[in-house]
Amino acid sequence: MSLVASMRARARDFAYRHVGGTALVLVYHRVTELERDPQLLAVTPGNFDAQMTLLAKRYSVLPLPELAAGIGSHHVPDRAVAVTFDDGYADNLLEATPPLERHGVPATVFVSSGYVESGREFWWDEVERIVLGPGTLPETVALETPEASFSYHLEGQLERTAEVAERDRAWNLLLPDAGPRHNLYRELCDFYRPLAPVNRLSALAQLRQAAYADDEPRATHRPLTAEDVTRLDSSPFVEVGAHTVNHPVLSARSADEQRIEIGCDKEALEELCGRPITWFSYPYGKLSDYTHETVSIVREGGFSGACSNHLGVVKPWTDVHRLPRVTVRDLEASEFAGLLEGWFRAPR
Repeated sequence: MSLVASMRARARDFAYRHVGGTALVLVYHRVTELERDPQLLAVTPGNFDAQMTLLAKRYSVLPLPELAAGIGSHHVPDRAVAVTFDDGYADNLLEATPPLERHGVPATVFVSSGYVESGREFWWDEVERIVLGPGTLPETVALETPEASFSYHLEGQLERTAEVAERDRAWNLLLPDAGPRHNLYRELCDFYRPLAPVNRLSALAQLRQAAYADDEPRATHRPLTAEDVTRLDSSPFVEVGAHTVNHPVLSARSADEQRIEIGCDKEALEELCGRPITWFSYPYGKLSDYTHETVSIVREGGFSGACSNHLGVVKPWTDVHRLPRVTVRDLEASEFAGLLEGWFRAPR
């Protein structure tokens, strides 16, 4: 080893002993095959199994609470990884849990309890079904709530056939719009996202009525049931965490509304799981989606820590109630390995 390489190695060792390592918290949403996935939420079962195989072989995979315990104590394990899921889809139990257990990979699944036993899809899935699936829309899509209004004039594609929907199945929000339906979907997502839950439900009902669409949830898109939540939390490799009742943008809600969303979700999940719920995930999770006041409410609510969705690595000085996470897409094992190594090799 050259003198320069030796000095660098000693510097790294010193930094780890006195500053601590670098860890990653990964965030998934779904493990399943989907006809359409405009939000890029799903990882196919095959790719997920390969990803878990790689994690188990090459990294120190820890439960989220154990990884976070090193924050502030200069004992964050270097190149450690924690796995999390957001929202609470049924496939987290049916498709994700078996490979987690098979490979011995622990995970935390953050659940929005208002969708449990609701008999409806998550709002973004319902919008996708109505707008990007086959069906007919009026020339002008107009929605009205006490909080905000929406109007969009469709120039063509009032009728969308199954053939057209199939042809466009690979479109997602990272791609340019290929027609007015794509642009409508994008704008509707922006409209629905910050609405209060009651106004969102009203506006969804208006959209269904305009499209003559039913509200029957697809089996492929159903949230967890109460029994599913209990089964999920009983796995030795899965811990359920809180994600608010109705998945609102917390920064758009009053302090009292935030306390209700956060506290009632905690209580509902504690009743289902029969134990304290001590971890939380901010819906959407970007820095603009929650505030300092939100973090205080989460701390005061008895949560040991909370996850965001802004990109970054975990260091000893990271705020345990604002943990950054890296979103995982539907990547093959080699691409997934490159994603992880890219973060671990990034300048510290």
